[in-house]
Amino acid sequence: MQVTKYHLNKHSRDGSTQTLYRKCMESKKSKARWNGMQELEQKERHLILNEMARGQTDRAGLGYKRNQKLIRDMSHQEHRKCLTGLVKDVDEEDMLVYLYRCAKQGQWLKWESAMQVDTSWKKLLYIWTPELLSFHINAIHDQLPSPTNLKLWGKTNLGLCQLCHHRHCTLFHILNGCSYSLQSGRYNWRHDQILRAIASGLAPYIVEANQKKFNTSELWTSSPQ
Repeated sequence: MQVTKYHLNKHSRDGSTQTLYRKCMESKKSKARWNGMQELEQKERHLILNEMARGQTDRAGLGYKRNQKLIRDMSHQEHRKCLTGLVKDVDEEDMLVYLYRCAKQGQWLKWESAMQVDTSWKKLLYIWTPELLSFHINAIHDQLPSPTNLKLWGKTNLGLCQLCHHRHCTLFHILNGCSYSLQSGRYNWRHDQILRAIASGLAPYIVEANQKKFNTSELWTSSPQ
């Protein structure tokens, strides 16, 4: 928002507004704190460098973006739109770089075959309970109170699994890697309960079908000659 605001001031048709922008820029040059003016100047230089070294970066084919306007041919509105898009892309790159540095919270970036979860607003509002949503978010970032996390947070001295006594009882171990839960059928319990409910609903129809005897002799005698 600040980049957009300062872009409007910098490229305003009013000369006094442009003068005010330049004076504010001079006063904030020496300050170490982040400000929108310095961000705007950096992103404008970044945009110029991208134009000088631009090339094909996707799989659309060579020359697909040949008709893209140059900066000197853009209107102020088009230039501002390109800047806001650049700010968004750079922020996303910085966020990913930071997450890759996180030993625990960045693990989800390494998932290759994770099932996509529907997190639409309607589902979050009307279908998911607050407890289920909290579990989902904390499970993605590995913030659930597993024994390993409790030991890391100083809440307990041991991070053992209470069932198989594994030394590092992480969330992955609880959900997928506990030998006791595997041998006792805990991982298959929900699946078995669903099959049991289906079987109980189909059982009466199966019994009824088995009790009916298909009389072929009656079929032949009742058929027209």
